Amino acid sequence: ALWGVGSRAGPWAERGQFAGEAGPVSERDQFRTVVFSRGDTHLFAAGAAGAGCAPEIKVFEVRSGKLVARLRGHKPGHVINCVRVAVFDGRDYLISAASDGVLKWAFDESGFMSEAGRAIGGLQLAKCYRAEFVPGLGNKFFALAAGSGLHIVDLERETLVQSFGALYSATCDFVAFTFPTADALLPPTSGTLECHLVTRGVEIIDNATGAPAVPNTL
Repeated sequence: ALWGVGSRAGPWAERGQFAGEAGPVSERDQFRTVVFSRGDTHLFAAGAAGAGCAPEIKVFEVRSGKLVARLRGHKPGHVINCVRVAVFDGRDYLISAASDGVLKWAFDESGFMSEAGRAIGGLQLAKCYRAEFVPGLGNKFFALAAGSGLHIVDLERETLVQSFGALYSATCDFVAFTFPTADALLPPTSGTLECHLVTRGVEIIDNATGAPAVPNTL
């Protein structure tokens, strides 16, 4: 469903619903992540696919709510946990982080996909949970929570730049950037960019001591 608000004071109201999939619940997609395109004309939605199917990124037209495209590239049995859109060097891109790795999608000037999703070279990572573009660098790099650690990836060269492995004894499932000295909602537009990188993860706990089985390290 799409919700909107007429003013800052509200109230919020449902503006419409996106076309869903017919059939038994077991065969429908279970959306886990959504993101708007540049200009907010389209919505990308993805998650887990129905039984025996490969997960897709579904593209909905915001005004009509109609499904207008399906982006396929991830393998059957896997889950797309995060999709992100960005403009780099004047061109629109989408990245999808899933349990079978990360795919990069390119779009032409009219908004139609010009390159099929392909795996980012040199990034042999499974269990990718969340991606966020590094602020202030023109969307050239993004931070990726995957496996048990944090990874910095070059979007342009499609290569892994640096890894901070084994931050957690189980999984690292969240990454975000915060701006402590600026407006809480907007990054600074001038001057020195100061931001903090925050991660979240899951620890394996020793039943006897109640402490993490593997101590946190950087």
